[in-house]
Amino acid sequence: MNNVRPLSILIPLTLLVFLGSGLRSSAQTTTGSDPEISADSTVLVGMDSTLRVEAWRAGIYLGLNRTIYSADNMEGLPGIPNCCPGFNSGGGLGIAAGAMAETPLNEWISVGGRLYVNTYNGALVHEETEIVDDEGFATEAVFEHRIDADIWGVSIEPIILFDLEDEVKLFTGLRGDVIVRKLFDQKETILEPSNLVFENGKTTRLEFDGTIPNGTSFHGSIVLGARYDFYIDADDEWVISPEISGWYSPTPVVENESWKIHGIRLALIAQFLRYDQEEKILEDIPPPSSSEDGVSMEDDPVLPAKAAPETISESGDATE
Repeated sequence: MNNVRPLSILIPLTLLVFLGSGLRSSAQTTTGSDPEISADSTVLVGMDSTLRVEAWRAGIYLGLNRTIYSADNMEGLPGIPNCCPGFNSGGGLGIAAGAMAETPLNEWISVGGRLYVNTYNGALVHEETEIVDDEGFATEAVFEHRIDADIWGVSIEPIILFDLEDEVKLFTGLRGDVIVRKLFDQKETILEPSNLVFENGKTTRLEFDGTIPNGTSFHGSIVLGARYDFYIDADDEWVISPEISGWYSPTPVVENESWKIHGIRLALIAQFLRYDQEEKILEDIPPPSSSEDGVSMEDDPVLPAKAAPETISESGDATE
């Protein structure tokens, strides 16, 4: 009886120890397994992302020209009678209307081209003061010598643009004008006194018009300007751009004469932008150092080494 009672106590204790060891081993294995990451703690590592990159833009171009005429004491047009001592300056207003297109080379530089109709209308004007005989009295008279020009060109303008900011651009380029219309209207007018007339009984004389004699058929210019882009829709596909630019032309209006055309332009451009899709790989984002349950997500927990199973040799000794 005394031997049975200890055995009855040892057997349940042995079972409890065995079950406890199994539960502990199971708990350690679960802890050492890869931790589950909830949806709200997911880490994006090396994911692909699609970005929009501008491919090209095209639009309608409309501008107002302030033409500036320069000359160096040009006495008149070849073969047209004129008593002006010398034209030096003048100007007027014109328009530019057509289309444009651009495409970026990189983040900062774009290239583009414009094709439009351009008018360089204006007038060369020179006022002259002389003492004249007005019915036996010396009178100071003011005469105006004037050549009005009606000049149209078809313009091709390749440019290169530099992005200072996302919306601000500087540009420079060259312009070639094929002159398709070159007309003139010339006259001399008595401005003062009002009662004075020429020998023809009128206040005007030397009136001629027609095609500009020896007019050049091609003008070349250097262009420099700046513009600001206003994106007017949520997708950034439509842009309105006010622009200011200036040009200088070394080409004479008349062959072997000093008359040249320069100017300043205010323009407004309506543009449509087309984008390409570009794949970008995001950089690896390190996971958080700890989770809510205190288990580090950076380092995998170290599992305890499992003991090798015991085996009994033929001699009866236990070995690992």
